[in-house]
Amino acid sequence: MFECKGKVALVTGASAGIGVEFAKQLSQRGSDVILVARRKDRLEQLAEQIEKESKQKAYVLEADLAKPDAAKQVRAFVQSKQLQVDILVNNAGFGTYGPFIEQSCDREMEEISLNVSALVALCHEFVPSMVERKSGAVINVSSIAGFQPVGYMAVYGGTKAFVLSFSEALWAELKPLGVRVLAVCPGPVETEFHDVAGNKKSATRETVEHCVRMSMDALDGENSHVVTGGVSNFFLTAIGRVVTRGFAAETSARIMKPVNKQNGG
Repeated sequence: MFECKGKVALVTGASAGIGVEFAKQLSQRGSDVILVARRKDRLEQLAEQIEKESKQKAYVLEADLAKPDAAKQVRAFVQSKQLQVDILVNNAGFGTYGPFIEQSCDREMEEISLNVSALVALCHEFVPSMVERKSGAVINVSSIAGFQPVGYMAVYGGTKAFVLSFSEALWAELKPLGVRVLAVCPGPVETEFHDVAGNKKSATRETVEHCVRMSMDALDGENSHVVTGGVSNFFLTAIGRVVTRGFAAETSARIMKPVNKQNGG
């Protein structure tokens, strides 16, 4: 079991959904938490709740991680508080939904910056010191979308494929050095994600509590990745192993195709 007591966990995207739940469960395990997101009011409310319920310290940093040098801003904040990051949870991210040619290029470049570039930059900022201490953990939130192409969420699926591959490579590199790395791959979860993406398609959604609990169990087991949710999610991640990639891409496009133009925005 990974020891969280007395550690400091930095959680990005901590103003909603999975990020909030990671902060709560890590604090319940005995970690102080650094909460990073753009919505300061939500972070302050969560920090107050954590300090009241778990008696752990909670620090708040308002930051837009899609901005250049945001990771350095986060590191400067950590140093100003004389803290060290023992657990890094890269959860911040968003998705876009609809035909690729109808999407805003600026919005999708922001998506890549947040989902990929910020995640890699934060690993560069905090992993070297974990290696020096021969202790630490990195949890990168990917998705079941990272296992195969996803029509009408082409950029999102591409970013999550990167996160999954990158995380498993780091897992192999860092495991002998005492640092655990885990890629978390949920399916639909009860969060604001689908509203932000504009995907209103109905789907059975996993609770954030279940998703994070499965993630922490996988971290305890030193797994390279975990697919959270029900059996259907495991089935979806296995499709690419038994059919051609072209067939998987066409199938996802049929499933994800917007019902009408409004849903495709």
